[in-house]
Amino acid sequence: MPRYDDKLKSFAICLYILGGKTTYEFVRLNLPGSLLNLTTIHSLIQNNDDNVTEGKFRFNKMAKYLNSFGVQHAYCAEDCTGVVRRIKYDTHANSFIGFSTPLSGGVPSPCHFKTDSISELKLWMDKNGQAPLLNIHCVQAIPPPNQTVVPPSFVLAGYGTSSKYTSLDILRRWLFIHKNSIEQNVRILGFSTAIGLGIF
Repeated sequence: MPRYDDKLKSFAICLYILGGKTTYEFVRLNLPGSLLNLTTIHSLIQNNDDNVTEGKFRFNKMAKYLNSFGVQHAYCAEDCTGVVRRIKYDTHANSFIGFSTPLSGGVPSPCHFKTDSISELKLWMDKNGQAPLLNIHCVQAIPPPNQTVVPPSFVLAGYGTSSKYTSLDILRRWLFIHKNSIEQNVRILGFSTAIGLGIF
């Protein structure tokens, strides 16, 4: 069995995530022995400590990430993108994902769709429907003037949405992000969002 170094493992995971299963298998089968098998890729992804739970903001990981670059200031941006609608079961969070995540004070409720009942799942399918959009919050570090390398953006949170929220929801969410970032010694200097004109 060939041994793979960490750089090749990282490349293989990126290829699988960005290209998908079919692309990964095509490359792997045409270059025998060069890439890890799918079972190993799935195992590496599952055992990775960077899993994103739908609706959960990763403030601790954000602070750790920014500290690794010696950065304490950042901008935060949120944007929605259309997704292929489907409901999946998240084994890490023990909940279903792909529904429009409800907001409480403008903040998504993480792991809201937990159940052991098939009838409750059917009710959610009928009542809530599948989320047509994915809302992502990213943090972009602002390096000090003497630092020439700008760190890549960090994904703070992601969740399914139907885009049925108000400008007040957005402002409350920004205040939530600002407050929790300060608690982690990270200063968010500005926010941006790409929204329709009907919100503000």
